[in-house]
Amino acid sequence: MEGLDGLIFKEKQVRMLSLLVDGRREWHLSDLAKESGTTYVHASRFVAMCEDAGLVGSEMHGKTKRIFLTDKGRGIAAKIGEIRELAKVQEPAAQAAQQEAQKDAVPDA
Repeated sequence: MEGLDGLIFKEKQVRMLSLLVDGRREWHLSDLAKESGTTYVHASRFVAMCEDAGLVGSEMHGKTKRIFLTDKGRGIAAKIGEIRELAKVQEPAAQAAQQEAQKDAVPDA
């Protein structure tokens, strides 16, 4: 993630939530960590915090834990997606404004 997107959101956490949006796939902690480019420990801690916040749920399947978004989590993930899209649209305008401000700045003499 670059620009405003990287400034506002933590890349790996957003990536994990984005991956969980795909309900067609069963997500396990190890898969989620690997696909999001983070460690198992980091993914485990993040998922635990999300469970406490009611964003994700989990079910045990034998010795493995399947992770999924709750309704609240899907709503939050959708809003994050909207904000990320808005940041992409706004970013060129912000860059143009910054360039104009730099042109108008008086260099130190």
